[in-house]
Amino acid sequence: MVLTVGESILQETDPAKQKRIASAAMKQISLDPTWMHKQHDVMEAGLYAKFDPHQNPVNAVALRNTTLQLVECNAYDTHWAIGLSLHGKEKLNRAK
Repeated sequence: MVLTVGESILQETDPAKQKRIASAAMKQISLDPTWMHKQHDVMEAGLYAKFDPHQNPVNAVALRNTTLQLVECNAYDTHWAIGLSLHGKEKLNRAK
């Protein structure tokens, strides 16, 4: 049985492997206009679930801090991340 990309991601428990599966698939397919229209809503729902204060009390404290800015550091991703490495000094430069 051949799995879809989504099924392969859901079967995998390692987040790094899930990301590799998705990244490999995205390189091989053209972006579906339906996905392009819905992607931000899907990402927002996922982030709310990830940082749900009911699941982790630390998240409740962090989300009450109105000056907190969470960013994804990834030197290769400028769509969902800031395009800078977690280990580089530039990540602290808000102008970047």
